[in-house]
Amino acid sequence: MNKPSREGKEMYAKKVIQFGEGNFLRGFIDVMFQEMNESSDLDAGIVVVQPIPFGRLKELEEQEGVYHAILNERKEGGIITSIIRVDSISGTVNPYEDYEEYLMLGEIPDVRFIFSNTTEAGIAYLETDFDEKSPQSFPAKVTHLLLRRYEKFGNEAGKGLHLIPCELIDKNGEKLKEIILKHCEDWKLGSGFKQWIEQSCHFHNTLVDRIVSGFPAKKAEKLQQQIGLNDELLVEAESYGLLVIQGHKSLQEELPVKDSNIEVVFTDDITPYRQRKVRILNGAHTCLVPVAFFLGVKYVHELFEREDLLTFVKSAIYDEIIPTITMSRDELTSYADDVLNRFRNESLNHAIASIALNSISKFKVRVLPSMLDFYLRDKQLPKHLVYSFAALLCYYKGEFNGKKIELKDDQMILDMANKIWTEFDSIEEVVSSWLGAKDIWGLDLNTIVGLKSQIVKYASDILSGDIDLRKI
Repeated sequence: MNKPSREGKEMYAKKVIQFGEGNFLRGFIDVMFQEMNESSDLDAGIVVVQPIPFGRLKELEEQEGVYHAILNERKEGGIITSIIRVDSISGTVNPYEDYEEYLMLGEIPDVRFIFSNTTEAGIAYLETDFDEKSPQSFPAKVTHLLLRRYEKFGNEAGKGLHLIPCELIDKNGEKLKEIILKHCEDWKLGSGFKQWIEQSCHFHNTLVDRIVSGFPAKKAEKLQQQIGLNDELLVEAESYGLLVIQGHKSLQEELPVKDSNIEVVFTDDITPYRQRKVRILNGAHTCLVPVAFFLGVKYVHELFEREDLLTFVKSAIYDEIIPTITMSRDELTSYADDVLNRFRNESLNHAIASIALNSISKFKVRVLPSMLDFYLRDKQLPKHLVYSFAALLCYYKGEFNGKKIELKDDQMILDMANKIWTEFDSIEEVVSSWLGAKDIWGLDLNTIVGLKSQIVKYASDILSGDIDLRKI
């Protein structure tokens, strides 16, 4: 079978720069633009920028930026599946191969938006020289791009950009702006450029909500036969989609979101939406991953085939996470019920291994706040969240029962994990070292009364193979 191609169809005008070509953006943002392009006169093509040295640009280029999204909705009568041909991608750029080509994106007159999903660790300040080509830091790359645009267009009206990060960190838009302005100071880029960023560019805090499971390996051959193409970039997701945006109101005038099947909410305060989603949905995912791994569970929907694991996750959500969120208990319970129903969607085949990417930074953002708030409120530790923490630290040993665990995380985290697990002989020393990593957690967790001893107990049980969730 042939690969997908444009079949002579013209590309949409380049109006969007997207940092990231992974499953989530292709299954969410790119589908959203596809729907808007087809239902309105938006005519917005996406240029995909590879944010790290390795990625999937070559595969995108081989398919001329065309792929198919498989969207599933679980109804009482079964699974309803729709297949969407996505051709909203109008170009790709690898800044690690040609940085000048990347910077030239800033000179495209019609570009209006920058979207990104560089994981929770992506929006971070890393000191770097201005002359460094293709710096590791995502915000540093964006600063270079904005500078090129400012140098090209100056204060010409309508040339500032809307920056819409999708990373799951608190106040992601504000944080990105803060780091970019820090680079402006470091590199002495001048008051005029800084003023242009402040006045002409709009940084939006966002929240994204859609479960994207990625390439449907089990069904790929059947789907490819149905499509009639050898699409190696198939991406599967649930039909449900929510994008909450806080920021400059002019964005509403430029994005015809009513023409998309994704629910888009514009709000002056994103906090309650974010806390509910990040702590319940993402927090439950992150709690589930290491525990499910040690139980041999490979897919999220298999959670409902194991009463012990389902009870564990429900206890974590309803008894330990929900009490820490300052919203209506009924509203939170209803949302949690919907989340579990979404987890049950077996058509997604959402692999535990795929959620495990960058689990340390995810735990810090998605679970640790609930754990600490519960402790401060009740003066006791939430045992299910703590057990998950212990399982996570054991997972980062990188080996279990003589078999290697393929860890995927920032190299600094991987180096630290290897050092801790090889340098110390006792589990007490290992746990103490992990908890004392203030650079990761933001504080010394050894100061939390009882946390170390509880994690030592749980971790000792896990490593010995005594994994009985009924004992918790």
